[in-house]
Amino acid sequence: MLGFALYYMLVPSVFVFAAGASYRIVRMLATARFPPAQRRPWSWIEAIKGIIWVFLRPIVFVGKTRTDDLIVGLILLHVVGVIPVLFLLAQHMSWWVYYFPPYKYLWIFAVPLSITSSVLTVTATVVPTTTMSHVFVDTIWGPLTAILNGDLLAIFVMVAIGYKCALRLVELITKHSHTPRRLGDFIAYALLFGIIFSGYVAARHRPSPDVATYMNVLGLHVLLAEILLMYIPFSKYWHFVFGYWYGKLHEWYDTDLKRGEAL
Repeated sequence: MLGFALYYMLVPSVFVFAAGASYRIVRMLATARFPPAQRRPWSWIEAIKGIIWVFLRPIVFVGKTRTDDLIVGLILLHVVGVIPVLFLLAQHMSWWVYYFPPYKYLWIFAVPLSITSSVLTVTATVVPTTTMSHVFVDTIWGPLTAILNGDLLAIFVMVAIGYKCALRLVELITKHSHTPRRLGDFIAYALLFGIIFSGYVAARHRPSPDVATYMNVLGLHVLLAEILLMYIPFSKYWHFVFGYWYGKLHEWYDTDLKRGEAL
């Protein structure tokens, strides 16, 4: 399965993602409507203040109105979950460096995989003897690697996904929310959970320590990631990849600078 995921699915998944992303961008630009607005004078201080607050406003609002969503959705799922796992986990950074060599300059921020090696590095009184020029878990995070490691980050993500799915099911059953809940929301969460869980299991060489089982579980991990990559342009995750950042920058320019409504 690993060979299939690496050699047969990688290029098609990137192609589908690129095609879907291009379609969404072209469609958005083609249907965009820009109402006329009288420009107002603004200073660079206002511009800097505006671009900071345009990202802080929704966080402050969620913190005041839905504290649990802030803790689980933003902090556990995104800030200390998916983002560091995807971009800073040492094994994933090796993948990024392979396809984008300049990424190697971020290696000092690498997060170790195992909680065991991280805790031993922090607590052991004896420095392990190694022929390498550096200790694998010796990163800029120092003692924080006891918490900031792939094992705990994966658990954070899985707990957050479980909470979000349970919350949505409760809202559907009790009808306390008027926000539409699409089947695609649960598909996206299921794919993300499958990716994290299969990676977590593969790191432990479960359910069997033999090489064939490890390769199959790792292949499933990569394959699910490729399926999610193809699904992103057509799912709720698109808002984070492009819609969220573009939307916030557009809000900053149109609402804050041109109209001065939020400053």
